[in-house]
Amino acid sequence: MKNWLKVIPVLALLLGSMALAKWGNATDLVSPTTSQLHGCTVSATNTINFGSSGCPSALPSGWTLITCEGFEGGTTHKTCDGKSVPALVLAYGTTVSCSKGHTGNCSSVGLVNFQGGGPAVYSNNGNFGTVYISFWEWKDSNASMNDELFIADMRKNVSGVFKQRIITDRFNWGGFNSPFALVVVEPQGNHVGNIWGPGVAFGAGTWFQWEVLYHPNTPGVLDGTIEVYLNGTTLINKSGVNLNGAISMLASAIQIGGNYGKSVWTNNGERPNAGGTCLTTPTGKEAGFWSGAFNAKPINSGNCSPAPPTFHMNQDDVIIMGK
Repeated sequence: MKNWLKVIPVLALLLGSMALAKWGNATDLVSPTTSQLHGCTVSATNTINFGSSGCPSALPSGWTLITCEGFEGGTTHKTCDGKSVPALVLAYGTTVSCSKGHTGNCSSVGLVNFQGGGPAVYSNNGNFGTVYISFWEWKDSNASMNDELFIADMRKNVSGVFKQRIITDRFNWGGFNSPFALVVVEPQGNHVGNIWGPGVAFGAGTWFQWEVLYHPNTPGVLDGTIEVYLNGTTLINKSGVNLNGAISMLASAIQIGGNYGKSVWTNNGERPNAGGTCLTTPTGKEAGFWSGAFNAKPINSGNCSPAPPTFHMNQDDVIIMGK
């Protein structure tokens, strides 16, 4: 994450006060602009708990189920609600464990102990122009926020060449090892231009539900929509935006989670063992990403203390739908 993406504390404070603000009106294509799957989970038989715990009685009108996953039985599944669906793909370093689950016993899990760590699962949006993602996330009680941690990502390659991604992200908010994070939507590729959300609790030691609606814009037209919800509360709701420039996002990869980041912050962008002076807050210039394991003792001489925490992160009750 480059230095120009950082938000100054004053701006973060102003944005944080807008936590429940509405950002314009969504088009009919992606309405309504409220949480669609709040309370929804996936049972031991890999079916969605429609009609209980606040989950709607059926899949919202106009939507088609892409996939769902509860990880029960210690595996991923190729059926959801009795229908054939593509199984989620586990990222490198992500496994299924039955030592912790949200509604059952199992979930995907990864150990965050290095730059870019954290569990991630993959799917795709096929030919759906709008995608809605819901999942539950757990982080160990010692977890804290540093420079970056993905919520979700829609990424498009053409003939093996990266063209565009739309990252729903968390940035540093509150200094090193913070209990808070700043939510931001971060287009990268042929179009860039962040959409800032509020500061929220990082959420260690409990299960949180994230919901993200991606409606990429028609190439070259300002008709994109992005919505982000945490435990059913609106964090970002903005329409009429440019999310992907001139690139069609049909047949994109969908990523959930991953990419915990810790940067080295110095006065001149040089690592401390190369002439840089470590800073006490994540400001100034990035000298690069953390080198080596977070829990290495002593820390690498090219890093600046404090070291980030080492913690487990879990994902469960994944539901992806499209239209």
